[in-house]
Amino acid sequence: MVKARGYPGSVVQLRRVVRTLRPAPVAEAYLRRTLLMGEEGQVDWGHFGRIPIGRATRPLSAFVLVLSWSRALHAVFTLDQSLESFLRGHVEAFQVLGGSRASCSWTI
Repeated sequence: MVKARGYPGSVVQLRRVVRTLRPAPVAEAYLRRTLLMGEEGQVDWGHFGRIPIGRATRPLSAFVLVLSWSRALHAVFTLDQSLESFLRGHVEAFQVLGGSRASCSWTI
């Protein structure tokens, strides 16, 4: 097309010029994963500073579970990041988000 318009250079030269003029593709800051329903959920703790309780101050944390397929989110605020709170957060999330009965049958 450019030769028909009188461009005397080679294809290699043209590609070099176009490479400098073409905008670079924008890199995505995240990796979009495609998963099946019920295949994965991601869990993390969030720290929200300290809150006064009586004459003491306690750390305020949040247990957060996000289902990868639907992006449904469940958060539970706790006063610690213990294993008991971690497991309780899972049980509550399974109950609220409609997890299997087998996964919700154990208690803490």
